[in-house]
Amino acid sequence: MAGAIGRITAAAAAAYNENQVSLINLNFDFTLMKLEAPKEFGGLGSIMSLKRKTNAESGAFHRTARKLGALFEGTLPEIQELTKAYGIRASEIAQSDKFKTKHARATELFQNQIGADSTSIWAAATSGDAAVSVHLLACMLARVFPGTVATSIWVEIVAGQKSHIDEKQKTANFASAYDAASMAARQEFSRDELAEWDNSARSWIQCGDQVMPKQHLAMMNMLDAAKITVNSEPETYRSVITAWIDALRAMSCLVSGTPQRVQNGAILLALSAWHLYPDLDLVGPANLQMRQHDPLVNSLGVLTVGLENSALPHESVTWSLPLAYMRYYGEPKLITGFAGYSNSRVSIDQFAYVIMGSIFSAWESAGFVKEKRSAVEILYRLSSFLKAAWTQRGHVESHDSQSPQGYRHLASTSWLGQVLVATDRYAESDDYIERSTAEKLVSLGRRYPNFLCPQSFHPAPLFGLSTYKHALGLMIDSERRVSFLRQLAVDIGLDPSRYVIRYKNVVQRHTIDEYATIQPITQAPCHPEGFIKRKGIPPTKNIRWLSISGVNRDPCGRWALNTTTATQSDPLLGLTVQVFLLTARLLANKQRKPSTFVELMFCAGDPKSACIMTVGTNAIAEFHLLAGTPKPKVKEQHEHFDGCMGYKTTEMLMDQDYFSPTKLADWFSNLTSIFSLVRSGCAKYVSSLMACASAAEVYKLLPGATISTNVVLQPIDEALWVPTGAEEMMPPYRHQLSKAQTFACIAMLDTGTFNFDPKGLNNVFAISSGNSIYIAGPLLCDPYEIGDRFEVRHIAGNIGRPGLCLLVPPPNPKIRKLSPGTWNQLNYAPFDGKQENSFSQTSIHLSFTAYELPLQTETTDQHIIDRPARFIETLVSVYEGGDWVADLDIMSALQSNLVSRFVCKEVMMGRPRDCHQSFIEVFGVAHAMVSIDNWEEFLEQSESSDKVVRAHGNWLARLAFTVTTVQQGRPLILLPDDVCWACLSRKMEAVAHMSPVMIL
Repeated sequence: MAGAIGRITAAAAAAYNENQVSLINLNFDFTLMKLEAPKEFGGLGSIMSLKRKTNAESGAFHRTARKLGALFEGTLPEIQELTKAYGIRASEIAQSDKFKTKHARATELFQNQIGADSTSIWAAATSGDAAVSVHLLACMLARVFPGTVATSIWVEIVAGQKSHIDEKQKTANFASAYDAASMAARQEFSRDELAEWDNSARSWIQCGDQVMPKQHLAMMNMLDAAKITVNSEPETYRSVITAWIDALRAMSCLVSGTPQRVQNGAILLALSAWHLYPDLDLVGPANLQMRQHDPLVNSLGVLTVGLENSALPHESVTWSLPLAYMRYYGEPKLITGFAGYSNSRVSIDQFAYVIMGSIFSAWESAGFVKEKRSAVEILYRLSSFLKAAWTQRGHVESHDSQSPQGYRHLASTSWLGQVLVATDRYAESDDYIERSTAEKLVSLGRRYPNFLCPQSFHPAPLFGLSTYKHALGLMIDSERRVSFLRQLAVDIGLDPSRYVIRYKNVVQRHTIDEYATIQPITQAPCHPEGFIKRKGIPPTKNIRWLSISGVNRDPCGRWALNTTTATQSDPLLGLTVQVFLLTARLLANKQRKPSTFVELMFCAGDPKSACIMTVGTNAIAEFHLLAGTPKPKVKEQHEHFDGCMGYKTTEMLMDQDYFSPTKLADWFSNLTSIFSLVRSGCAKYVSSLMACASAAEVYKLLPGATISTNVVLQPIDEALWVPTGAEEMMPPYRHQLSKAQTFACIAMLDTGTFNFDPKGLNNVFAISSGNSIYIAGPLLCDPYEIGDRFEVRHIAGNIGRPGLCLLVPPPNPKIRKLSPGTWNQLNYAPFDGKQENSFSQTSIHLSFTAYELPLQTETTDQHIIDRPARFIETLVSVYEGGDWVADLDIMSALQSNLVSRFVCKEVMMGRPRDCHQSFIEVFGVAHAMVSIDNWEEFLEQSESSDKVVRAHGNWLARLAFTVTTVQQGRPLILLPDDVCWACLSRKMEAVAHMSPVMIL
């Protein structure tokens, strides 16, 4: 007994000594300790920028990782095998070519911000296994909750863990055993550092999704099909800790080869967020096996997923948490997050499926289609029809917006083409994952029918083409119109004694009205009152009345029947048409009084091409009813059938070549359809589709950029960036956006929430969000290149700040003052015409002041603590070597009237240059032009001679000098690579009074 007591005492003493050592280490600021990262993470560390790596190893991120790891270390399971697998996968993702920007110039300006943001992973890898587990939790939270919510969760679980440690220490037999944990609990965690921790993980999962798109889409399909909750714990701290531990243990088992069965949504959430893909057995109405063949997961580690709860009302994996630390004041707010297509990111091409779904929902409400398949089929027929029409005209099939004028309506960046191109992809895809993804996104759009605009502003199905009016006007000829209207009359059960068809026909180059019965009717014997009756005609047949223009008049003033126009054949119905002629003389001179006159009233169709008319008896009409035809009965209320065709009818018209390909193609391409929809009260619908097309045009230049599907939560017709007024309908295929409108568009689509007024974004030159930086095109161009000043470019990376960051310049950028001590550098060598670069050491770098302005939007809760969007005052600074020269406001300077671009007269007129004189031949030796070969010579603003900045071929230096010159208030002339000295001489004479700086 004494021995046992002695061993217990010795163990307690050992524990006390160990904790004393830990306490000593903590007192020496344990957050600064850096561990060697496991070798599996080596590929990750090799590609990080120096600034990010320093931050992860010894900066703020490293301290956050160490503190969080120490705080939760005693709660978490061992995950050595999971850590190894995750390290290998993280290295594979980080080294992907997808993060090697195609914009080489962007690496010079954003060298510290470019590439996959792996800061939190490297910080965790150099801080221990517990820190890696903390990073994994950050990925789980980022997958299901927005940034502000995830930050509040971190604040709450940190507070909960601190309370848990205090409680454990108070109730423990040996309180000293918790000294290390207690010291970790005394560390301060600011909301800013927790928000940055979340933001880095959030950026990282976007990187992983982009590198492994097939596996990611398969997981999204799985999450949507599972329809399961993460857990039902009512308290946030316990819910998060339980889900975290469940996910770590299950994934560790799977990686090691131990099969698991899904008990809740935590493991599925972990699969999607950690980019590890075990084989899956799906158990439900149809048992399926999903073999993903991930080499990092043991093949025996199969996850069984039950789909028995598929009847639950919610979609995908959900997680509901009551958050007490989200607002400054108030009761805990219940927040529900989703992990599935309704809360995911998609490409601009995939987003077109969402638009399709929103369109289909209106068609379903109108009864046009009953299922998604029918809607896709009819759109695919329309697409094929239009492509065939333009191919017949000799145009090459293309979805490029630069294709011939008429064909551009089929481009993926036109209001109609974006939907048709997506339909083609959907219908022609034979890839299961791609097709399943398309179906899910179409279904998502169908759940939000008001995304484009309220359904009351939607046109008739098929963009108005399903209305009788539009369909009849686009048919090949009058015979097809008559045939269609006769079938329509049968379908809706019209009385043939009370309705006739009036249609337009072209006779001898004149358009005239003609009439036809809607069904065959019984004929009486020949009527004496001016009609011509043909013999041998069956008593039951269809009948036509032709205008007087259809016959010829003989010299005696009598009317003769023209057999060419009077006798017609109706091949569609297979019946001979009996033609009657009512003589003009009979009606004009009233020599004989017809027994029955009728009035006609419009019922259905298109009055300009063909329509069904109801027969009344109150006025004289253009024709006389046949003898023996039942006398029409007068009704006070005439029926009106001017509705829409059904799916089957529209399908028949396309399949049986009723439509004229030329007319249909022209209708969609020459704005006829757009203005028709606008006149019918569907202007919001058209404008919204054009806005989506404008977004497609913007994102065409942003490869790798993705869109949040949360954007469907707010109608696009309410977006403040969509042009309105006189500019709304130009150009015809999409809206033309300004720079501010383009940035507002990107902000809305990237986050899915922000609806900024472009008027407040005029100074923005870049946006950082997730793992994307959107940069105004002029920042990455030589200032001589005019290009599209509204163009925006995309690179992978971020500035390391949470949320949406709008980068703006300071109000009055500074320029270095010329120092008296630099007098010996002011050489001003005479310019000799040589095109050289004297500024190879000039560079431009980004840095940030302390000024930030949080933004308030209509969708932002005014009382929440964390603001999801802000202006960040950003310095774009010029350095010569290591010396600061100036800060730049590039966008404002490039729009200044002080900037002019020299163009040779011959080149301006589109002709090849015929002047090749050298500089000396034009200007001679005794000229007044001096070279600027260093920044001191430039900053000394002497007006004594013309200055030529020699920065040939150095776009960055030319940009820096252009902006700096404007900020000094001096005019400048940008010279091209190949200068015509003769034309420049004449230009210099014209502007000699201005003393412009020339930038070569």
